[in-house]
Amino acid sequence: MNIIKQGNPMKPKDIKRFSCENCGCVFEADNKEYAYADQIENMHDGIVAKCKCPTCGKTSYLYH
Repeated sequence: MNIIKQGNPMKPKDIKRFSCENCGCVFEADNKEYAYADQIENMHDGIVAKCKCPTCGKTSYLYH
């Protein structure tokens, strides 16, 4: 095996900020805590990612 470019295992996490429409909580989540929206959610509703609100437990969405 030949490594072309060395990776960085300590690469910063992709952090996104969510706002809960149910309780008003504003929180940040890294890429291990949220899920990217599927193609239908993205195309139809403009949703980029979704994450469970840490306060009320409802799903919060991140839009375009």
